[in-house]
Amino acid sequence: MSPWDIAAVREQAKTPPTEPQRQLLATEMDGYRRLATDGARLVARFMRRGPCCDHAPDST
Repeated sequence: MSPWDIAAVREQAKTPPTEPQRQLLATEMDGYRRLATDGARLVARFMRRGPCCDHAPDST
């Protein structure tokens, strides 16, 4: 994540989510829960910065 993105996320994190945002997140998480219940494998990928990992994540 670019430094300006990190700053924006930190600034936005100071504001609690609105009720519509909470509902949207609940809907999204419900979808992930259903996928996992049905046997889907959910993989979180994080981009790490460093000498060996200073690139965009792959698309797989």
